[in-house]
Amino acid sequence: MYSAPPSDFGVICDIRSYAWLDTSRQLLNLIKSSVQSGHYKLLWDKHQRPLGYIVWAQVCRETYLRLHRRGTYPQYTYEWSEGKITLVLDVLINDVDRKNAMRQIRQLINSKRLIAYRYKERTKIFKRKNRYFRKIEIGTDFFEDPSN
Repeated sequence: MYSAPPSDFGVICDIRSYAWLDTSRQLLNLIKSSVQSGHYKLLWDKHQRPLGYIVWAQVCRETYLRLHRRGTYPQYTYEWSEGKITLVLDVLINDVDRKNAMRQIRQLINSKRLIAYRYKERTKIFKRKNRYFRKIEIGTDFFEDPSN
């Protein structure tokens, strides 16, 4: 059954169109699923104009490993909220007030414990310890036991 996306999905599409970016079907589906699951943040300036956005999924270890090994992003609705790993799917920042947008992104990132992303066919994961993030590898003890 069809479910209409929230209105913020339209705001994100507007931000992308104003930046003159091509949007693939896969990216559009990732953004839509993130918005529907509530895993997104719109970035605003002091005049309540959109500066950009960040979308992510909260994935489990198995979903992360599937992305790392096969390059397959989450496909099903339940995969967007099934784990503790914050998988950043897309970030877009307008040049108008980049400093303010970066401050808002830093606040979001600092509230998370595990951050992962994929860039140029490489998947990386970072763990926050105290105030700093450090890169972790697939075979580390931490990654084998997600309860740490």
